[in-house]
Formats: sequence, structure tokens, C-alpha cells
Amino acid sequence: MPPSKKTMMHLSKKAMIPMKTVIISTAFALCVSVVAVCARADADQPGKSDPKPRQVSTEKLFGKAGDPKKISRTVYVDMSDTMYFNPAKLTIQRGETVRFVVKNSGKELHQMVIGTPQDLEEHAQLMASFPGMVEHAGAFMTYVAPGKTEEIVWQFTENGEFNFGCVIPRHSKAAEVGKVFVVSPKSSAQ
Repeated sequence: MPPSKKTMMHLSKKAMIPMKTVIISTAFALCVSVVAVCARADADQPGKSDPKPRQVSTEKLFGKAGDPKKISRTVYVDMSDTMYFNPAKLTIQRGETVRFVVKNSGKELHQMVIGTPQDLEEHAQLMASFPGMVEHAGAFMTYVAPGKTEEIVWQFTENGEFNFGCVIPRHSKAAEVGKVFVVSPKSSAQ
């Protein structure tokens, strides 16, 4: 004698619970795996105890990742919890490859991102929408932990006025931004 319709519904509901559990568990395991892979993006570098996010070299309107073997000059930039960069204005000659040595003199995490005002605004909005999105990377940016120093090597390929800023949500609202003026090589650089 086949089971009644009521018995079938009861069995069906019991069978659905484990299926939901399997789906949720699988989704959770997938998320954990993705996070683990992202967190260990530089695991192919043996002996590195503090992995940094993998940097993606992309060409932008204002330049491209610089060749560390072709540095034109080094610029030291200091950030602090006053939400200012020092220096706050730079003049760079078009074509120069600049090594930015970025020091965080503050007690909280800061970041330096090079870009157009629109780039920085879009990046700030993205970070505000995803508060847990920290320490992502690109050749045009770096995060600097308190008391630490990091570097960006960038080649400026176009004339214009560009920005560098910290787009961590509270910092970008405090206008932690500096200016880069890229001029023709005939002009004098500061």
C-alpha cells in the first residue's frame, strides 16, 4: 500500500531541510574558500609572513605602473591622523617615473590612491558601500599601517591635474586629499 498524501508531504518537508542545509553549507564553504584564496594571493612568495593584496597593473588616464628600475625621482609623503598629506601639492614632469615613499605617522590605517577627482570619488563611494572592503590593491594605491612605510612606483604619462587621497570612508569625508600637477618636461618641476 503506497503512503498517503499526508505522509508524502511530511516526508517531503523532512527531505527539504537537509537539502537546504546542504545548499547553505556549500555556499558558506565556497565563500570561505574565496576569502582564503584572496587572503593568500601572494602565497606563491615563500617566506612572506604578512601577505599583501595582489596589485593589478593597469594603465589609467594619468599614467601607468612604473618600472622600479627606471625611477626618475623619489618623493616622500607623510600621512597622519590630522587627515592631511605632507606635501599636499606636487609637480611632476610628464614621463617621470616616481617612487612615492608613503609613511603613516598616525595611529590608524591610511591609504594613498592616485587618480582623477572622479576616480577618487567613485572609489570612496565603493568603499562606503562595502565597509569590510579593506586592503584591496592596484599599482596606483597602497595601504599603510600605523608607523609603517609603503611605496608606489608610478609613471605619469599625461599632463594634467590629478589627485592623491585616502578614500577610507571617514578620511575621504575629512578631505584627506593632495594634488599632483603633471607638466610638460620643458617646465620646471618642484
